[in-house]
Amino acid sequence: MNIPENMLPVEEFAKTKGIDSAKVVSMIRDGFYVAQLVDEKWYVSRDELSSTGKRTTNTGGSLTSGREVSSSAIPSGSPTFERGSAILALRIFAWIDLVVGIIGAIVIWVNFGSVEVPIFAGSTVTGDQANPIGIGLGIAILAQGIFLFTLFLVVAGAAEDVEAIRKKVNLDP
Repeated sequence: MNIPENMLPVEEFAKTKGIDSAKVVSMIRDGFYVAQLVDEKWYVSRDELSSTGKRTTNTGGSLTSGREVSSSAIPSGSPTFERGSAILALRIFAWIDLVVGIIGAIVIWVNFGSVEVPIFAGSTVTGDQANPIGIGLGIAILAQGIFLFTLFLVVAGAAEDVEAIRKKVNLDP
């Protein structure tokens, strides 16, 4: 049998790490370990026993990589951003959406919240009357801003929780 150079059978790797081999295969498929499939059997890189590199996505070649590798091994166009930056982006989008929603509602209320109507039929004297469509539209824009603000913050919080859980169970360094 041809065992690739510097690779361990998944069973041996799992035993060394103290986890189930099915879990290791699942983690390989999720991109957590560098591995190679040879004759329908997984082999994990020996470097994974001591590696503490950053997680990235590598979708090229016969290797499955969940660790940062040299830039020549990462196909162009592969996402390599940090999870923390995605969480920060969600928080920034949340605040931007809230501010835009508030400003949008105020602009709509100022410009469309009331309409001029004649005080008496046929009179040239006019007065302001509330415009229910303009007021309702302003309320809808404000509610949308608040809703998306909350949604973005909840997703960012969930992402932080997932990251903390991964670190706690040693899936991330």
